[in-house]
Amino acid sequence: AGRRNDGDWCGVFQIDGLEEKLARCRQSMEEVDLKLRREKLSPEGRKSLERERNLLMTKADNYGK
Repeated sequence: AGRRNDGDWCGVFQIDGLEEKLARCRQSMEEVDLKLRREKLSPEGRKSLERERNLLMTKADNYGK
């Protein structure tokens, strides 16, 4: 029975870790979105930030599953 409780705790920590990663990912996406809206960027800079945003969105989707 002790092992089962340990496993439950492990699952809780895994969920907390994923929620933390998801929150950080969303915060990073917001920062990238702000840069895209507010800064004057070269076409290359804009493409780079858009790629970064897409990667973050993919990560967020994976964390949410």
